[in-house]
This record gives sequence, C-alpha cells and structure tokens, in this order.
Amino acid sequence: MKHSKIRGTLYSALIPLLLTILSCDRSNDPSDQLVANLRCEILTTCPSPSRFGMIGDSWTDFAFGLELQKDMLDWLRLDGFRITASVVAGHTLRAEIENKRGFIQVIDNAGPELKYMFVSLGGNDMLGSIGEYEKNGLEPVLLARQTSMELRLKRLVQEANFYKQQKYGGAPLTFFIHGYDYPNPNLESSCVLDALTEGASQSEAAELIRNIVNRHNDFLARMDSEIADLHYIDLRATLGGPPVSNPGYMFDCIHPNDVGFRFVSNRFALTVDQFTGGIRE
Repeated sequence: MKHSKIRGTLYSALIPLLLTILSCDRSNDPSDQLVANLRCEILTTCPSPSRFGMIGDSWTDFAFGLELQKDMLDWLRLDGFRITASVVAGHTLRAEIENKRGFIQVIDNAGPELKYMFVSLGGNDMLGSIGEYEKNGLEPVLLARQTSMELRLKRLVQEANFYKQQKYGGAPLTFFIHGYDYPNPNLESSCVLDALTEGASQSEAAELIRNIVNRHNDFLARMDSEIADLHYIDLRATLGGPPVSNPGYMFDCIHPNDVGFRFVSNRFALTVDQFTGGIRE
C-alpha cells in the first residue's frame, strides 16, 4: 500500500543504480545484497525456478528491499515457501496490468514448474487519491474503482494463464489474492487516510475506513466466485480489529509491523496450504 514521498524518492534514486548491475550474484556486502534483491524482485531479472510466484505492493515489499522490518514475502519465505517475486511498494493493480507486467517476468523466471500466483494488490487502487471520496462521495467512487479493478483482475488471470500455457503448456495457474486488514486511521497524524477522515471523531474515522475495507473484501469475495482460477483470502480481524487494528501490531496507520506481518502471513499460508496440500517448495 502507499508509502510516503520519501520512499518514492528513494525508489527513483535507486533505479539508475540497479541498471548498472550486470548480474544477480549475491555478495557479503549488505549494500550489494540490497541492490541484488531490488534488481531481482523490482526489475525481476533473476531466474528462480519455483512453484510459487508473487506480485505485490508494500505488504510484500515494505521499503523497496530495505530491511526495515519483515513483510509478508519475508515471512512466507522464512516459513518455507520458495517464491519468485515481482513486488514493489506503492504498486497497484492498474499499474501491473498497464505498465509493469511483473507477472510475465515471474512466469519467465519461475519456469515450467510454476503453479500458483500470490497477488497482493488492490490496496492502493482502493485507497489512493483518497480525497476523491470526500469530493465525490463514497459510493460512486468506490463503485467506479471496483468496476475498474474487476476488469483488471480478470485480465490479469486471463493474460497470465494464456502466457504461461503458451510458454510451458500444462494447467492454468491458481491465483490467491488477499484482502487487507483494518487500518488504524487514528494511529499517526501523517496517515494517508487523513484527507478522508479530517474533522471526524476517532469512532467516525474508524467506521468510515472499516466500511471501505469491508466493501473491498466483499468485492474480492465476489471475484472468487466469478473467476474460476482465483481464491480470495480474508485477513480481516488478524490484527486485533475491528473496528481498527491494534496499534501494537501496526508500523503505521495502514502497514503492520514485524509481528503484525507475521500474523497475516501465517493466516495466508495456512489458507494456501488447504488448497495445495501443504507443499511449499
């Protein structure tokens, strides 16, 4: 989900540096390790044969590869999942379809054994440019965004499966997409949700954000029923809510901390295991 302008500036500064690196070899220098991780997962240039792929936002890439804390991707890997990833903080479903096309690089690098694709996208599509809700009203903005997300999500599944089957043959991919747990709009004054909750009491702000998150999760549940190869994972109430997540599990108003990401990753993994029989490598 959306990070601050500082993180966006960091990303812009790092890209030229990444483009000068000619291989994905790791070294013992922490800075070299960082650049290698960024190149492999943001630019998606490293072959990494696996059954599991991932495309995602800051819930899977908290700070452009910086080890500020563990995110979902980190915890899933520590739990034994071998994952070929294309993840970047601030990413959207819209950008994935229209520009980045990270799923193609994941398919290329994971190889023919790829069977499952984890999707951690939609939070920024839902909460980005949040002032539009206040300007135009919650219902019309939310419906318009969900209509766009529905078209893009269906395109993602269709195009990824077409590409995978054209390249390797075999069965279509199985997709897992998660919703987001409840933010805590009262947690910090710099929260991205301020534009929507300005002037509201704490209870009013919590209820407004809870409504948006619930509607987003309802939307994903509907997509689960409409898209044959897609499974939705509900992560609500993992972090001590509703109506808001427990501050002890949060890094900021919309991102879990180490412990919080551990909880949501564990819930995600256990649900995936029900479909895969517990295979993680």
